[in-house]
Amino acid sequence: MPGPILLLPKGESPPESLDGVTVVTLEPFRQRIVHDLRNPLGIIIGNAELLREEVFGPLTERQQGALETIERQAERLTAGLEELADALDGEEADVR
Repeated sequence: MPGPILLLPKGESPPESLDGVTVVTLEPFRQRIVHDLRNPLGIIIGNAELLREEVFGPLTERQQGALETIERQAERLTAGLEELADALDGEEADVR
């Protein structure tokens, strides 16, 4: 099991002694986490659009209901991801 992780804001130096602690600078972490979450979410949204346009054939009423749930949850996740990205961009955010 990995040890603790210390996130450092841009320009901040790590403390002298960090035995067993992984140091991660905030900007590369932010870029990676946002990319790793946005990429599969984009695929989900794109495929939902194809289903909505009935590219693969007509949907049953039950399938349309499931698709609406997928679209609604994808919107919710997208909003949450944007909030996370904004919070990680803020220098005033205390992420340690």
